[in-house]
Amino acid sequence: MPPRTASGRIRPRRFPTASVYGSPYHGTRAGSLVGYPRSRQPPTMSHFPQNRPPRTVVRALARSRSGGYVLLRRAPGDRFAGQWELPGGTAEAGESLRQALTRELREEAGLAPLTPPTLISTARRRSPRGTPLHEHTFRVEAAGPTTLSHEHDAFCLWQPGDEAPGELTESAAEPLAFAAAA
Repeated sequence: MPPRTASGRIRPRRFPTASVYGSPYHGTRAGSLVGYPRSRQPPTMSHFPQNRPPRTVVRALARSRSGGYVLLRRAPGDRFAGQWELPGGTAEAGESLRQALTRELREEAGLAPLTPPTLISTARRRSPRGTPLHEHTFRVEAAGPTTLSHEHDAFCLWQPGDEAPGELTESAAEPLAFAAAA
């Protein structure tokens, strides 16, 4: 028979306030995270694949008026420091691929498209941290004085048939091979 209060009502059950492992339940049933502060919830198991939506990335195989393709070198302190890449980056929420490409060209290299971009490839990749990426590479004619963002410390105008200026990122190697074959 359940315990009763002095007035005859059934006394509510009290759950343990601490588990065997020392994590308080705060009066909630075992297995329930309701009422847990966000900072006290168990971490995700990062070694298991997570179903995150892919991040949309744009890259520009940008040809300057001089005929060379713009390559940017990652600055020291970056995960890809010293590697050469195409201008580009992540599309922001609500931004079209064309808008993202125009913004990234301006932010990373100070360039503006002269012609509408042409999609030349799409690829599904994973970032070094495991984030799924959906990468779109466009060929575009661009102009303007080349200015670098804080992410880069040098630029190069690569001509098809020339050696690469140094180690290329994976996302730059494939489009440059395409440009060399064209």
